[in-house]
Amino acid sequence: MSTVKNLRMDKAKKHIEDLAAANKTLSFAATANLEVAIKQTKKKVEMIAKECRATNRKFRDREFDLYVDVYDCLYFENAEKFETSGIKRVSQIFEKPQFFIDGSEYNDINQGAIGDCWFVAALAVITNIPSLLETLCVARDEEVGVYGFIFFKDGDWVSTVVDDQLFVNGVDEKKRPKLAFAKCPNENETWVPLIEKAYAKVHRDYEHIVGGFTGQGIEDLTGGVYTLTYTADILDTERFWNEELIHVNKNTLFACYRWDDSTDAKGLIDSHAYSIIRVEECEGIKLLNIRNPWGETEWNGPWSDGSKEWTPERMKFLDHKFGDDGSFWMSYEDFLKQWTIVDKCKLFDASWQVYSTWIHYNVVPKSNGKFILTIPEDSFTIIVLQQPDERFFSSSSKYSYQLSFRIYEQGCETYKFRSRCAVRMAPRSVNLEVKLPAGTYEIVPSIKRKNVEDEKTEGENQEEKEKKRNKEVIESIKKKKERRIKNLSTGIDENDESDIEEEKSDEKKKNEVWELSIGLRIYSQNRNFTLVGEEGEYPKKEEEVKKEEDPEANTEATEEATKKEKEGEGEEKKNEII
Repeated sequence: MSTVKNLRMDKAKKHIEDLAAANKTLSFAATANLEVAIKQTKKKVEMIAKECRATNRKFRDREFDLYVDVYDCLYFENAEKFETSGIKRVSQIFEKPQFFIDGSEYNDINQGAIGDCWFVAALAVITNIPSLLETLCVARDEEVGVYGFIFFKDGDWVSTVVDDQLFVNGVDEKKRPKLAFAKCPNENETWVPLIEKAYAKVHRDYEHIVGGFTGQGIEDLTGGVYTLTYTADILDTERFWNEELIHVNKNTLFACYRWDDSTDAKGLIDSHAYSIIRVEECEGIKLLNIRNPWGETEWNGPWSDGSKEWTPERMKFLDHKFGDDGSFWMSYEDFLKQWTIVDKCKLFDASWQVYSTWIHYNVVPKSNGKFILTIPEDSFTIIVLQQPDERFFSSSSKYSYQLSFRIYEQGCETYKFRSRCAVRMAPRSVNLEVKLPAGTYEIVPSIKRKNVEDEKTEGENQEEKEKKRNKEVIESIKKKKERRIKNLSTGIDENDESDIEEEKSDEKKKNEVWELSIGLRIYSQNRNFTLVGEEGEYPKKEEEVKKEEDPEANTEATEEATKKEKEGEGEEKKNEII
């Protein structure tokens, strides 16, 4: 990784580390900071549009210029990975371009030749909440070619702008350039490729948005709270339907994945994200409407298009039409058999308050950091423990971390509640929904770490050799990215000369180098909480560090889990969602 790119990521991480160092707690209504980000974005777009009209030039985003910095915008480590044949402006691709045509809906979205089905599925899911997507696409001037968007990253809203240059690959039957990545089925609608581009810019390049979980994409688009559930872990399936799935598109959004080659897929794609669009009960039968982000290739089991289950009355009741558009229905019984994972993202409105703070933390040697929460009255809370998103920061740490936490009443040695461990494949946060009686509580992190270097093989294949040969070229192209991520963290307009400051080197080494920063977010409709982060003293280095054991854990179960974890390590790469 280039020195410049490291500087850029370090600068972004400093935003969180500064909060940890200051032990500062932020408290705001769930939508209050959103309004600030919207105002900033509108101001950026307005200023850029004014400048462009004064000079009679379209907007060219120098921080994410596809034409000038093609490899920089496409790749982080790999080169020549995506199939593209050139870069064109919107006006060169579309005959009569229009950002939204009759609003936005899930059928507007088709995945392109990049493995971001998880993000495309997230876009499809949020279109089910009226005007939600339009809120994220804050401002635009289509004539000038400037578009402003906001995304929720690590507990805060970030703002970015992009121009209208897009990657293309070949031409269509009308000899017009074809989009290489995500697109709308309507040949003149432009919002899908542009929001995908903005999301890629926030994460430095298109390669950084390959592979992920739809729930995390929804969280980045809404500021909600994401939870991953294995269908095999659902204790009472009727309760899951009545208490969770039934709320789809109200205050909760859902997606699903299948990782099971042992059963007949009946047209479903393994290691692929799907959107849950609707749930209904028809003649006593529980049904789910699901969509493939490809916009084609559907389930062909019971309740699929043309199956014997359909009658004219049922088609009218469910407002369904046959056709290979990626949207299909299936029974809840088949859903539980076929899908491995359900992603859930809970949404919040202005009636909710969010409390957030960060601290420094060490796993080995272990520090005694914790969070102190005081609640004046009984309150329903959603508690989220998080670490900086690696997709956003691309941590150079040799360790990966698995988060969990316990809640103690102050003065008690036995915990009152505890979270589950974060899933290794989606490690950035873990949460717990719980009703807490009035009182003061200590929320104590419990974090495990794993050396990622252990997963690397000693052999070097041809692809890795090619990467090394291209290293100098790739690193030189990446320089502008360092400033881009810095600007997202500081609110600087990357296209305003007056806002860009020179980096000043600081060679002073700190005696205390903390292993990582962790943050806590608490959502509640109670507005009188007190939340304080206490990281404690920097731990002294020990000669030997004994492995921490869970006193509540069953030894036999722990050994069995360890065995399964080792067996599953080889499957993790397979399980990446593309």
